[in-house]
Amino acid sequence: MIRNKKRILCIVPTYYPASKFGGPIQALRSLNYFLTKNNFEIEVVTTNAGLEDRSEYKLNKNIKKLDGIKTIYFSRIKLFDFFNSSGWHFSIPLFIYVLQNAKNFDVIYCRSIWNFPTIAAYIASKIYNKKLIIAATGKLTPWVWSQMTIKKKHLLEIYSKKNSSTFINTLCFKRRRGVVP
Repeated sequence: MIRNKKRILCIVPTYYPASKFGGPIQALRSLNYFLTKNNFEIEVVTTNAGLEDRSEYKLNKNIKKLDGIKTIYFSRIKLFDFFNSSGWHFSIPLFIYVLQNAKNFDVIYCRSIWNFPTIAAYIASKIYNKKLIIAATGKLTPWVWSQMTIKKKHLLEIYSKKNSSTFINTLCFKRRRGVVP
């Protein structure tokens, strides 16, 4: 008996080749590659953050095949610059795409917690009753909580409601010698 591939919609604010955002992008790229080699179908939906200087990513919707993974880059609006310098990765086209296509996936996976793409994922997971995994690695440390606490408190309350199908996976370390890893 041949098992159908599990379909995962990966919704993140930034993705490869936007390497200026550091290690999480490479870690997610490796995870997605591993999953595709182990009977999963992955589709990445992201913004063009960190790629604005590259002409091939300036379009409103740009589809690439990276490592055998369909990756769709959407333009973003710096409408909410007061949240952070990236404008909270706000993208109306990304939101519309997620709402129209999330129903075709078994699981929705996010690698961030405080950005607009995760809110889009959360809304779609509720509309279509899909499992939502938020891998908020390092995003719940004391230093992170000290930045814009009101927004974060409300978002975490929404994501983790008792009846929620959201699973928040995080590694949160205690302070050691004044350094939060």
